[in-house]
Amino acid sequence: MLLPLRVADSKLTGKVLYEGITINVGAGGVYFRTYGWREFEIGTPVNVAIDVPPEMFQLLPFGGMTGQGTVVRVEETGRFARLSRNSDEDRPSERGVALQFDSKLRFDADLSMPMSGPPAERNRRELWT
Repeated sequence: MLLPLRVADSKLTGKVLYEGITINVGAGGVYFRTYGWREFEIGTPVNVAIDVPPEMFQLLPFGGMTGQGTVVRVEETGRFARLSRNSDEDRPSERGVALQFDSKLRFDADLSMPMSGPPAERNRRELWT
């Protein structure tokens, strides 16, 4: 299920490391893809917020879920960016990141995460809003 996701540094700064969509969500964790994968190291603790869009309120009658997690995997996704049109050299441009939830997520009736701008810009936002 694709859901809006925000991942922030769990330190005092609360810097947003990723803001985009999930690829997979389960009871134990979440998986997403990002061009900002260098922000994530295995073992890094993070704050997680998963939004439930209004059109899904009949299925899931709450605004979203929040909690803490830990980065458990960063992997190449097989998506590559050509360095130039005349180059045979490719390099990974996007990687998948898996987070394991440290405890059950808390339901948040008022959570709403406005998403604006392209994903690359959202990955650089500095505040947990």
